[in-house]
Amino acid sequence: MDNLALFGGKPVRTTSFPDWPKAGKGDLEALKRALEAGSWGGHPEPNTEAAAFAEKFAARHDMKYGICMNTGTEANRISMRAAGLKPGQEVIIPSYNWISPITSVTVCGSNPVVVDIDPDTHLMDLTLLEAALSDKTAGVVSMHYTGRIVPPEPILEFCKKHNLFYVEDAAQAHGGRWKGKAVGSFGDAAAFSFQSSKILTAGEGGFVGSNNLEVANRAHAMVDNNRQKPWFMEEVRFPEVSNARMSEFLAALLSSQLTRLDEEQAIRQKNTRLLHDYLAEIPDVSSLEPVADETTPAYWKFVITLGDALAGISKDVFLRALMAEGIPAEPGHVPVHIHPRTTLSRDNWILVSRQEGRGAKSLPVVEHLATRVHVWLPHGILLGTEKDMEDIATAVRKVRDGMLGVNSKESAELAKTTRQVWYESAEV
Repeated sequence: MDNLALFGGKPVRTTSFPDWPKAGKGDLEALKRALEAGSWGGHPEPNTEAAAFAEKFAARHDMKYGICMNTGTEANRISMRAAGLKPGQEVIIPSYNWISPITSVTVCGSNPVVVDIDPDTHLMDLTLLEAALSDKTAGVVSMHYTGRIVPPEPILEFCKKHNLFYVEDAAQAHGGRWKGKAVGSFGDAAAFSFQSSKILTAGEGGFVGSNNLEVANRAHAMVDNNRQKPWFMEEVRFPEVSNARMSEFLAALLSSQLTRLDEEQAIRQKNTRLLHDYLAEIPDVSSLEPVADETTPAYWKFVITLGDALAGISKDVFLRALMAEGIPAEPGHVPVHIHPRTTLSRDNWILVSRQEGRGAKSLPVVEHLATRVHVWLPHGILLGTEKDMEDIATAVRKVRDGMLGVNSKESAELAKTTRQVWYESAEV
């Protein structure tokens, strides 16, 4: 058996995978169009390119209204405020998340009620909604994490029962569909991101969509310094007056990128099916399949899960070894309630777990899965060839066999001294 590349062996792969972001046909023409139009900013809001993209993207996701903005973080904040969140209220939200959706709750002067994830789906634990409820609860924000869709029906039923808003954080799930219906169209509002790593990107950008005109009007006002629009039937104003408008360059590029979304999605789905099948033949590893009733998976990340034998040695050694074999793997996100960058935000956070209920001291499921089990593959490499998928599987098998075989001693020793890859990663 060959040594792992991490311990001096020859790597499985030395050639690169497809790059992301990826420029394509029409992108330069779109940017030139915005440049020559001469109105580069977001004023008047919505400007020409932003209005055109918002209409197309909203329709693609079964929504009547869409509002472009400068970042996905602003989309998180504005979607909640537009849906009705007020200072002093609470929002139920999952811990396995990027930091901005949860810190956006605190920016609104409200308090996150942070729930654990489901040990089976690895998504927001919907059995904890009632335990998370209080007389201050204003709404629920679900996260379609890594592109896997949170079942909307239990959340909609819960929100209707308790008169709460429901916001979908769809930043990682562009183009996904549940029972044929697009993500973003289920709740009162949805937040999307177009940051560089996302499935649809212009480098930065955000979007709030809704099927509720009142919610959409509030979002327009918040994006544009409380300016009142000609179509408003009543005055819409917020205490926070801010500019979050999207530039015409971003909107033009997004319109061009959107023309390739379906084609790229089909390639990812084909390759992820291959990869699921390849990994199913390797002991001690598996992968997260789409949730039942996902008719169109999004796949922002492909999630490999380590069995007890490998997790018991070290996820970090596995990850380093896989990267050394030439596979651009990632550690994934740190759960927000233990994230080093949320330390100053957590004074009023409330945790909810199956074991302890509301007021929990820890969230054991997400802490275990995120720190010891999950290894991510970025969606860009899923746009590769069948040979690329074979190389990934070959590398996973080699790392598994090496850590449990010829390099087991070195792996165990490295596990004692290595610093978690999390804290050396841009994902943190």
